[in-house]
Amino acid sequence: MSRSASGESNDGKEDREEAAADKLGGKVTLGDLIWVKVGKDTWWPAQVVDENTVTESNKPKNRPAGKVLVRLYGSYQHLYVDPIKCHSQFKIVLEQNNGSHRDIFDKALDQEKIRSVKSSKSKSPGSKSKGNSSKKEKVSKKAKLDKEREKAKRKNQTKDASESPKMRTPKKNKILNNDEVGNMQSDV
Repeated sequence: MSRSASGESNDGKEDREEAAADKLGGKVTLGDLIWVKVGKDTWWPAQVVDENTVTESNKPKNRPAGKVLVRLYGSYQHLYVDPIKCHSQFKIVLEQNNGSHRDIFDKALDQEKIRSVKSSKSKSPGSKSKGNSSKKEKVSKKAKLDKEREKAKRKNQTKDASESPKMRTPKKNKILNNDEVGNMQSDV
């Protein structure tokens, strides 16, 4: 008999899991834990909840016959599921994962992490999405940025000019002839 990290025997753990599985083969009751399939290959733990305690806005629209309302752990998302179908499908997945609920849960967390990262990249303002932006859109974005920069530059120049005393702009240098030089000297 082998022992788990918590010190209890794995045989006892397997007995409890088997008892829970047998219970699902029959009728489920409020508070029961069942694993439900969310997405393509993701399994997530959920708890059977009382429909009367969940607001209509949080429930899925239609309640198919023979299905129970569950709340996914870690969220306020509710689903109607067929507990017998979930149990039979999950039993196969559990066997494929050597009876380890933890491995299944870790895979689900990894998939959620990947989905979250992809989602945040596509929503971030500075993100570059592959193939979604045309060349024309990129050029127009660049032109818009250039216009905004130019506008800010002009605004700063106007602001600087209004704050500093007005200065005469120097005249262009020109070559003076002798008469002009003489006139300038007489002015002084």
